[in-house]
Amino acid sequence: LKINNFPSFHSPTASQPPRQSCAERPSMQYFLTEENLPLDEEQPSDADSAFLSPFGPSGPRTPRGKATSSMNGLKHGCRSEKTILPGEDPAEFEFTIKGWFTHYDPQDGVAYTLVEETARAHWFLKRNEKWLEKVQWDLPSEPSSWTDSDHKRFTNFSRYKTTAERAFFRHYKELEAYYGRLDRAEQLRSRARDRLIRLQIQWCNEKQKTMAEELKLQQVIEVEVVNGQTRTFFFPSNQQMMKEAAKRPQVPLLFERYISFPQGVPPEYDWTRLDEFRKRTDMIGVQKMSYDTWLEVIQREAASGSGHVGPVVPIDSDPEPESRPPA
Repeated sequence: LKINNFPSFHSPTASQPPRQSCAERPSMQYFLTEENLPLDEEQPSDADSAFLSPFGPSGPRTPRGKATSSMNGLKHGCRSEKTILPGEDPAEFEFTIKGWFTHYDPQDGVAYTLVEETARAHWFLKRNEKWLEKVQWDLPSEPSSWTDSDHKRFTNFSRYKTTAERAFFRHYKELEAYYGRLDRAEQLRSRARDRLIRLQIQWCNEKQKTMAEELKLQQVIEVEVVNGQTRTFFFPSNQQMMKEAAKRPQVPLLFERYISFPQGVPPEYDWTRLDEFRKRTDMIGVQKMSYDTWLEVIQREAASGSGHVGPVVPIDSDPEPESRPPA
């Protein structure tokens, strides 16, 4: 008897997942719970458990652990961007930063950022300078006795210091350029304000001059000798001056009379008290008085009937000749 088919001893089932290798299987310690932990074993600490992973170490998880781990490769910190490293004085850092902000006193966001960057660059430069000094101190005093390692060490720290120095001067240049623009803008604003003030002052002066001219009257008087007789001419006349004063919105406060003697001072004007030399020269005298005083003076001159100009103060009421001033 020939049998061609064999009965199946396995019932058909769903496809099974692929088997895991030993390396891919998680360790049994991750399946332990607090109830079945051995009493004689110590539980892993938080720092240790941070590194436990079914797929290998994953690094620290807590902020403290991360901060500690960031210092693992620290040797000197010359290329580090961290503000304060172990062994550095926080008070010195605060003093350095405060000095820059006190000096520049930034008033806007851009200035604040530039001052902060320059201050930090200064702090990093000081760090590199200190390390270079330390390296120089540790090396032999005679460079001829340096080893290749000594030369390499000195070259590296010199390069660190040069890089920090360039960074500082780059930030400092940007800071000074920005404040230079602010200063120029402030100078332009200051000059503009000065110009506005000067124009306003000039306008006020012109206005005051105009007002002063409106409150002042002027008259020219020419004294000549014609055919042996002294004649006095008024420009404008006294009547015309009073009409002009009546037209003004305000009564004039000041009256000025310019008396011209083109041929010298005649005897009728001896009250001017000039010496003989000055009497023979061409000259102009000025009388200044209030408008009310001028009205009194012209009434006194009209009453005299001479047709000439007299002194502002009557001769009878004048002080003694040696103490009285010229008319």
